[in-house]
Amino acid sequence: MADYIDLHSPLIEHPEHLQAIGELSVEMSNLELAYSNLLSLLLDINPSVAEAIYFTPKASIPRLDVIANVAACLFPDDKHEHRVIIAKFVGRGRAAFGRRHDIIHHHWGVSSEDGFPVSVARPLKKPPEPVPLVQIRSHIDDCRRLMSDIFHYVATIQEHLQSKSSGEKSPEQQDPSRSLGCEENKA
Repeated sequence: MADYIDLHSPLIEHPEHLQAIGELSVEMSNLELAYSNLLSLLLDINPSVAEAIYFTPKASIPRLDVIANVAACLFPDDKHEHRVIIAKFVGRGRAAFGRRHDIIHHHWGVSSEDGFPVSVARPLKKPPEPVPLVQIRSHIDDCRRLMSDIFHYVATIQEHLQSKSSGEKSPEQQDPSRSLGCEENKA
């Protein structure tokens, strides 16, 4: 049996980077909940059911595709206000998840020249790149802004829908296929 070799990342000498990487991971998980909340609003279903649907794909980008596809069905016109807003949320999410992927899955080390934290893409495509703490913090801030924007949008739409419900059925309530934008479902 081989002796135990005490291996650890040299990044351990930069706890502020490790903390920021962990914080980003946590905030991205919270962002996923914001997207499932958006799906709940779009489909007008219980948030737990929306969560079950949203988290069925095992990767973030296909989850965003679910949101985009639902929006396309509900709002067939590419220029519809809600479709445009949701498309922006999906685009921002793709960018955020891409940055998270790079930060979480790249190999981390410390430059032998200056002791600065570096990130290396695998397989090795280019030389190690220095990653200032401010860059990771910027990704965290972007994620939080996006999450806030989604929750604000959901809350605004929910308030609008609640104030709109006066007891009289809207055309969408009389014929639910209208609210889905699926006119071909009409008999």
